[in-house]
Amino acid sequence: MKKLLIILLTLALLTTTAYAFPDVRGHWAESVIKKVSSQYPHVIGGYPDGTVKPQGTVTRAEFIKMIIAGLEASPGCCPSNAFTDIANHWGAGNIHTAVQLGIIVPSEEGTRFNPNSGITREDMAKYTVRALGYETPSTTLSFKDAFQVSTTHRKYVSTAAATGLLGGYPDGTFGPKRTLTRAEAFAVVDRFLTQLVSGPPELPTGTLFSGTPIKDSQFTHDSGATYSWDQFDTKMKYIKVSDLPHWVGSRIVENMVINQNGRYIDITYYRQNTTSTVSPLIVLAVGNNITMSRSPQELISQTTVGSGVRFTRRYDIDAALSHPDITKVTHIFIDGGVYGELLAIENPLNK
Repeated sequence: MKKLLIILLTLALLTTTAYAFPDVRGHWAESVIKKVSSQYPHVIGGYPDGTVKPQGTVTRAEFIKMIIAGLEASPGCCPSNAFTDIANHWGAGNIHTAVQLGIIVPSEEGTRFNPNSGITREDMAKYTVRALGYETPSTTLSFKDAFQVSTTHRKYVSTAAATGLLGGYPDGTFGPKRTLTRAEAFAVVDRFLTQLVSGPPELPTGTLFSGTPIKDSQFTHDSGATYSWDQFDTKMKYIKVSDLPHWVGSRIVENMVINQNGRYIDITYYRQNTTSTVSPLIVLAVGNNITMSRSPQELISQTTVGSGVRFTRRYDIDAALSHPDITKVTHIFIDGGVYGELLAIENPLNK
């Protein structure tokens, strides 16, 4: 009889373990949810009823609590006086600590922190990157909806994507204004705590963190002034036309069309929160020779999209090259601003 009771008790325990978190069975985050909830239950876990609610929304206060718990930082002794809506909130101590650590910057948030609102994916990227102390050297983004990322968040989303903290969706979008789900939070916490110990993953040459600027080369600006590439405090980003869209400076370079017969280059840009169609310079490389840079010659199209403007500029190659053979151009450099970012796009016509 005792043996039978032991067997039944064992089966009951096995059954309970096997069906823990029944609402994540078959979910894409099932394994990471089980891992994080067992290893770091003080950071994020399930609910008392045994569920996880993977599609539930994570609030701003909840995510800050996860960051502070993951850092093993003690919540502040008193509410931060930086915000008017957290004095009696359960997360006030964590928010206060995040302010002290520089993870939250009150001047960016306004007078209210909105602790019960769902945290957006771009805010999650900002707070996590700051908590890890990562540098944010670039704003280059390749997501289809990159133009929807707030200007103030681009460098954080770029770094979060480059280090693998947070990726995009299967359709190539990032969803910066979408709220973070609990399933996503488990995945982010797992990567956050891993990188907290090991540091950022090693990135290959040519990425946002380790591009190679051209040295000992000069180019002549339209004004006649001569500049050297090593004057640019930047990380060079080498891409192909097929890799577009990409951020450079305050613009997204969405598309590039090189017309061999007409000897011109059409580049489509998007700029948010403005109607200005002011465009960056382009600089052409023929082999190791950096040629004259060109300002845009003609505005081809202009369309208002959301809070910004999408427009196409035409660059005249004849005026830039001593010979009009576009196939000799190896790279088209797009200058995000003097001493700013440089995007080097391979010329697909160059063989």
